[in-house]
Amino acid sequence: GGIWDLTLSNISYLGRANMGGIAGVLGLNTTADNISLSGNITGTDNGVGGAFGYSNTVSTVRNINSSVNVAGGRSVGGIIGSVDASSIAYELKSSGNISGTVGVGGILGSTGGNVTFTRCTSQGSFIKGTSSVGGITGNHTQTSNVTNSYSTVTTITGDTYVGGIIGTIAGGTIDNCYSSSNIIASGNYVGGIVGYSAADVSDSFYTGNLTGSTATTGVGPVVGVSTRTFTNNFAYDTSGSASECTNLGGGGCNTRGYTAEPPESDFYK
Repeated sequence: GGIWDLTLSNISYLGRANMGGIAGVLGLNTTADNISLSGNITGTDNGVGGAFGYSNTVSTVRNINSSVNVAGGRSVGGIIGSVDASSIAYELKSSGNISGTVGVGGILGSTGGNVTFTRCTSQGSFIKGTSSVGGITGNHTQTSNVTNSYSTVTTITGDTYVGGIIGTIAGGTIDNCYSSSNIIASGNYVGGIVGYSAADVSDSFYTGNLTGSTATTGVGPVVGVSTRTFTNNFAYDTSGSASECTNLGGGGCNTRGYTAEPPESDFYK
């Protein structure tokens, strides 16, 4: 089945769990395509998203533009709250403000399935949570792939496992991603691209500021802690440093020749 060519404006929903602007639960082998939403959704429990609250089946979600402000408990996302199955997410854009507790992301809150993200963007004013908070996704407990995606969310706030793209990821790849989001985090596992990474991270770039953490380890301008490969990743250093980011836990970084923020087309292609 599928949901296509849908516009929902100024929605206003208040409820508990598994809430979404289109549906609370996304069904088996469903494709959602070419959808636009605006408004506000507030849930008091888990699984709250701008378009869908929860998916536990194979699905494809693409070409969704959401300016919905989303608030909930655990697993809160600008497009989908929680996914527990293999899924494909392509060209998703969220410009709403997102808040929750654990597993909070500009596009997806949490996933226990293998999800592939391509050309996803998050552009709201803030994303707020306590743990596993990210500009694109909050928490990946399984292998996932995130490519050609970026976050220009103004501020991302959390305690631990906080990243400009992903809070924490258990495996897979993060490639050609970019974040300019300012990150305010009080604890460790905090990074400009990903807080804690068991995925391979490559060709990614950070231009925001990390503040608030008093941790002496597990905080880095690109990755807080990485257990996998780390290739050709950079962060903008306001002091003008010209050395590559090679210290996974911190240290100075450069801009690979950029003197200002790179054009979004470099990362969204």
